[in-house]
Formats: sequence, C-alpha cells, structure tokens
Amino acid sequence: MTVQDLIDAASAYIDDDIELADAIIATNEAQARIGDMAFIYDGVTLNGCIVNTWYDLPAEVTTIVAVKRDDGKRYTNYRKLGQRIEFAHPGTYSVEYRRMPVAVSKATDAVEVPAPYHSALVTYMRYWAKAKEDEDSEDGMRLKQEFYLETDRAYRALLKSERKGLGIQLRVERSPFA
Repeated sequence: MTVQDLIDAASAYIDDDIELADAIIATNEAQARIGDMAFIYDGVTLNGCIVNTWYDLPAEVTTIVAVKRDDGKRYTNYRKLGQRIEFAHPGTYSVEYRRMPVAVSKATDAVEVPAPYHSALVTYMRYWAKAKEDEDSEDGMRLKQEFYLETDRAYRALLKSERKGLGIQLRVERSPFA
C-alpha cells in the first residue's frame, strides 16, 4: 500500500482532499505509533570486532533477536546499551534485530508495516484529517480509538503467527494499546 493509496481511501471517507504533505506526516505518525509491533526484521554484520569496544547499531533498532558468530553459531556474550553493542570476544558477528518502519516521503512510497496494519493506517489518516479540521471532532476521536483497536487486532494476529512460527506456546498477552 502506497501513501497515495492511503490518501485515496481516507479521502473517500472524509469527502475531501488530503494534501500529500499532510498524508506523509499522518502516515509516518501512524507507522511510528505501530513501531516495533510491526515485526520488521533486519540485520547487520560487524566485522573485526575488538573485545569490550562499543559498536553503533542502526538508529531504528528496537530489539536484538539473535547474534551469531561468523561460524553461524548463536552468540550470547554481548551487551546492548541504547543503540550500541559490545562483545566479550573478538570476531565477526551478525546481529539480527527488529526495527522501526522506515518513514515515507512521497506519494509512491510503500508503507513498510505488514498488511494486517493497512486498515489501521487508513483509519489513522481519516482521524488525522478530521482532527486537523476540528481537533474536538467526535468522529475524529472515534477514529483515533478505532485506529488503536485495529492496531491491537493486527498486533495480536502477527504475534500469534510469530509464536506459531517459532513453536512457542501462545499465552494471553496484553498489547501496548490494551
């Protein structure tokens, strides 16, 4: 789904045009609110690491999922502090992590959050447009709550899928929005 797709879907609801600049702001705000719950994975390889030296991780890293040595074996003797990591042994390490979605900047940019969140993004843009027009809009406040409910539903579905893929027994967990 692109920013333009979001504009088209939200504009039809509010019966008004949404400016591209506003749509970009709203989309980035919504993606930031979803954040780590989007389960977006990435990785970085750190070559020639020295013992007890801090190395910078990308700014969008939220959670380290796994660290592996260059022989592919899992490595756990590391520390993470903020956006930095240090290792207790020299070597090359692959760091797998979850991260924040990348911000959009033009109409043709695709949102990075998974498809289960797309309806929540549309709802957030509708809310944003209503709130911009009238910050006390009852419809706007209802749409904001609907965004959080849709986000929670998508998060729970993805969490269940994540745990199933990892062979983890699912237990009831409160989402950050509950």
